[in-house]
This record gives sequence, structure tokens and C-alpha cells, in this order.
Amino acid sequence: MLSLEYLLLESDRLWLRPIEMKDADNIYQHFTQEITKYMFPNPNANVLETEGFIRTCIIKRRKLEDLVMTIISKDTYEFIGLVGIHSLHTSSPELGIWIKKEAFHQGFGKEAIETMIETFNELREVDYYVYPVDSRNISSQKLVLALGGQYVSHEQKIVDSNKILEIDTYHIYQN
Repeated sequence: MLSLEYLLLESDRLWLRPIEMKDADNIYQHFTQEITKYMFPNPNANVLETEGFIRTCIIKRRKLEDLVMTIISKDTYEFIGLVGIHSLHTSSPELGIWIKKEAFHQGFGKEAIETMIETFNELREVDYYVYPVDSRNISSQKLVLALGGQYVSHEQKIVDSNKILEIDTYHIYQN
């Protein structure tokens, strides 16, 4: 697989580029308790923790394990969120995304994930994509179904003493 360091993806309204240290302030500002309510990670306590997360993403990208991309509006150059493909070495990589609250319900999530899937399908053969979503997160449920996701299983996951997730796992198959 080619280097992912300089990969720049473009859709109708978005640019996707590899996450960088300069994204730390935007991620810290927008990755809030409300955004993470139905997600495994919790918000970072400070910008230094966010920078640590970014460093980990960069290391995993260089090892060709994960690819986390920053989502940018082409019209306004505004930070929209992050999208990722994890476990790149497998035939069933996992998708993940979060969009900042101000950009909800505009179709950015679907557009970003479709762009990632289309690009990744050109890079290597994939049996299917794994897409876990909390069953209470209606927007994420709608998104995975709009992407053609097929329900596979349900599992309760305890993240910490204050957070229990109800994870529905979907597979997105390619034609």
C-alpha cells in the first residue's frame, strides 16, 4: 500500500486530509461530552491529551494500521470533524466518524465516509467494512443504514463507571 502521509481526498463539499498537530485546538474544542455520549472515547481533559491522541494517530498511519483524516469544508475551510478507517491490515477494516455539533444534519458524515470507502477500495481488496454504532444514536443508525450497512450483532460495552454503550455492529459490503 502506498504512503498515506500526503493523501488528500476530495468530495463535492469536503476535503479530507491526514490528521495533523495543527488540528489539536479544533479537536479539543469540538470533541465534547455531547459528541462523545455514544462513543468509546471521552473528551480529552486538555489540549495536551488531544496532542497525544494526534501523535498516536500519526504513528498508526505511518505503520499503515489506521488512517484518521480531518474533514474540512471546501467552501469555508472550516473544521468539520474526523473520519477514520482502522485495522487497515485486515480484510474488514472498521469505520469511524464524528462531526462537530454545528455541522450536524448536513450530510457531511455520509459524504466523508463514502469518500473514504471509495478511495480505500481502490487501494486494496476489502471483504466488508465494520461499522459499530450505539443503538441509541439515531443519527449514526440512519447513517450506517444509508451506507447499506447490514446488522450483524449487539453487545453491551462498559467504557467506564459512568458510561455503558449499546453497540450494534453493522457490515458494509461492496459490490
